[in-house]
Amino acid sequence: MEFCAAQQSAVIRRTSESAIPPTTYSEEGNRAVVASAVAIPATDWRVVKLLQWIDRRAGAVDCNLDHICQELNLGISSAYAARLFEFHTAQGIRQYTKKKRLLKAIERLITTNLSVKAIAAELGYRKPFDFTRNFEKQLGLTPTRFRNANRLRLMS
Repeated sequence: MEFCAAQQSAVIRRTSESAIPPTTYSEEGNRAVVASAVAIPATDWRVVKLLQWIDRRAGAVDCNLDHICQELNLGISSAYAARLFEFHTAQGIRQYTKKKRLLKAIERLITTNLSVKAIAAELGYRKPFDFTRNFEKQLGLTPTRFRNANRLRLMS
């Protein structure tokens, strides 16, 4: 069965119109409906608050998620907060926190003369060995070797 060009355009037009009802794309206040209709999730305000909380602390504090939810007045359980966070960021809270810690460690190693032990303590590690092990696992270099390699690059 073949369609003529007029029939094909009518089918395409009906299909595209039914995907997003006219009231949703014409009203400014319904951005979330439009975003969900085209499979782009809108960022939840609770996720934004969690991200800001983690970013302010650069992942340095390993707090109980229940405590964080209460402190931020999110009004949701820690389990739901974790699912919501993962849905909107495509990564878990712990994974995001580890990345933030690593970025802060890299920044501190390059821009300061603090010892590795001091940086580890600043980032909330109880033992410098744990910091070194995690750093090496992520980047393939110990913090000291990373610092020396980047100092040589900065000097030249």
